[in-house]
Amino acid sequence: MVTDIFKNHLCTARTTLGLSQRHVAAVLGLKSAARVCALEQGRSMPTARDCIAFQILFKRSFEELWPSLHLETESDTDLNIRRLISQMEQVHFRTARKRAHAKVIARNLAVVVDGLPEDFVNFI
Repeated sequence: MVTDIFKNHLCTARTTLGLSQRHVAAVLGLKSAARVCALEQGRSMPTARDCIAFQILFKRSFEELWPSLHLETESDTDLNIRRLISQMEQVHFRTARKRAHAKVIARNLAVVVDGLPEDFVNFI
């Protein structure tokens, strides 16, 4: 059974190239195809090395190969960044320098999750 989070398009990408799981295992430097099978069935989370190898082999991004995992990771990361911004805004720093530094960090993180402010985009 494929889990929603690890659901992927590895099998489709592999069969499009006419490769067997053994062929893919050889490309990944594995001794057997068991890991490839587990990845294709969504029973195993890919490592960074797996992701890079699949990106090179299939010419597809992580987002294309694991759309659900990408979406969940993006959502979790966005939420965690917003929590960090909120925490930084609530902390009372003792020095003006630390307050200013925290403000800069919070503003930078806000750009990561919200994008550049419109007035800045128009300026460029």
